[in-house]
Amino acid sequence: MKLTLVIVLIVTFFATNASSSSSAADDDDCKDTSDKCVDWEKHGFCENCYYKCDDRKKYCSKTCGFCGDKPVECKDCTPTTVSTTPAPCFDAVDSCKHWKEKGFCSNCFYKCADRVKWCAKTCGFCSSDKCVDCDRTAQFWSLLSVENDGVMTDLVR
Repeated sequence: MKLTLVIVLIVTFFATNASSSSSAADDDDCKDTSDKCVDWEKHGFCENCYYKCDDRKKYCSKTCGFCGDKPVECKDCTPTTVSTTPAPCFDAVDSCKHWKEKGFCSNCFYKCADRVKWCAKTCGFCSSDKCVDCDRTAQFWSLLSVENDGVMTDLVR
């Protein structure tokens, strides 16, 4: 009788430890790998279509609720149809003709993003492949020789 009781206690002990270690292992699987998840979740990371499901699960599985007792299904968003109509090409400021004469469209001092943003039409940058940023060396030398006569003044107003 004592032997049976000892065996039952031992089996119960191991069964209890095995199930608690199993649930501990499950808890270990349900975790975030980033310490930013709480903030990201507040800003919509868990549902944001910009991020793939695999990434959302990889970094914030616990915070987003993709694991645990009642996991939320993570869904990748379906792509939308992209319009083939070209975007309108325009100048954002009236000074573009003057700026072009002063070298704005070709001077390495200015990044393509700025040249396209302000004077896409006048500079001839209506298609995205027309403007190419200069290498860093050319940008540096253009800083020394930039003739911004009125361009920078207009931009900072």
